[in-house]
Amino acid sequence: MDISDKLKKARNEKGLTQKELAIKIDVVQSVIGEIESSRRIPSKATARKLSDFFNTSIDYWMNEAETDKYFSNRQKYAMFDEVLTTLIESGKFKDGDYSDECWDLIKDAVKIESKILVMKKDDK
Repeated sequence: MDISDKLKKARNEKGLTQKELAIKIDVVQSVIGEIESSRRIPSKATARKLSDFFNTSIDYWMNEAETDKYFSNRQKYAMFDEVLTTLIESGKFKDGDYSDECWDLIKDAVKIESKILVMKKDDK
C-alpha cells in the first residue's frame, strides 16, 4: 500500500474530510490532497504530525522507495512545475481554472522550454 492509499484509508477510518484532517494536524488542506493524489510525499514534519495523530510510527509515512520515485519524477517535471507556479502567482491560473487562455499560456511555456532543452542538448 503506498502513502496516498495509507492516508486515504486512515483519514476515512476516522470519518474525516481532507480539510478536517488538515485542521487537526495544522497543515493546509492542499498538503493532504496532494499526498492522497501522489503529487507529494509527506515532509518529515508532516509525517510526524500524521504519526502523532494516527498513532503510528513516522516510518509508516516515510517510504524510501516512494521518496526516491517522487524526487525522480519531481526532477522530470520541474519545468512544468515552474510554469504552473508562475501562472498561479500571476493570478492567471486558479485551482480548477482550465480556461482556453490558461491552456494557451501553458502550451506556449512548454514550447519555449522545450526549445531551450533541445538547444542545450545540441550544444553538448
